Amino acid sequence: MLSRRGVSERPPATVAVGAVTPPFDGISVGVLVLSVTEGGFEIEVEVTGRALGLGPFDLSVGDEAIAWFAADDRGNHYLGAPEHWGGDGVRRSGTIGFWPGLDPRATRVDLMPTARAARAVIRVPLGGGSP
Repeated sequence: MLSRRGVSERPPATVAVGAVTPPFDGISVGVLVLSVTEGGFEIEVEVTGRALGLGPFDLSVGDEAIAWFAADDRGNHYLGAPEHWGGDGVRRSGTIGFWPGLDPRATRVDLMPTARAARAVIRVPLGGGSP
């Protein structure tokens, strides 16, 4: 599934996203910012709904778990995991880190938070990309 391995050749950058999903499977996700890093990329998110009970290290596969995936327009796939996480009974927020590094030729990435029965797709334009 992860055909690209190693460090991103894309220079570090930050993209303002500001997107909120409609509720899917009792969850809503807001993506604030996408930041490209040397080893991958990360997004700052806020989550409301059924997933609020989950802590950052909850490895359950029950109804409330969210799996984080992404795919770019070059056919590459990325896996995400919570890194910095906190919140209260109303919402949780934190950072989701994705690996491997973004393909420097990608012009968009689709973020796909996935719950048990449904997923959302948030398309983020990355600009230029190399030929």
